[in-house]
Amino acid sequence: MAGENMSYKLVYTASFHTSLENLIRQWADYEISDATIERYVQKIFFAISSLKIFSNRYHDVSELYDLETPARRIIIGSRYAIFYRVFPNQETILVGKIFNFKQGNIEF
Repeated sequence: MAGENMSYKLVYTASFHTSLENLIRQWADYEISDATIERYVQKIFFAISSLKIFSNRYHDVSELYDLETPARRIIIGSRYAIFYRVFPNQETILVGKIFNFKQGNIEF
């Protein structure tokens, strides 16, 4: 599989950081415990960090969302998704915003 056995650099977009901060605030507003939030955030970063070695681990969703540039999607739980793009020539993975599946307009 192309891109496997390489160690990719992860680059987080500003929209990733903003969306994660907003999500954590929203969970806190729902009175979800800090421990539960921390476990969920750890799962998010574990899934993302696995991309360093297994860049094509998740499904390509370019056609599904009519994206011109290839993108893949990590599904987090039953409500959230993170889109990312692999740039093999630069050995880089660009990690995009966290989306709620209920959001209809997806931009990356």
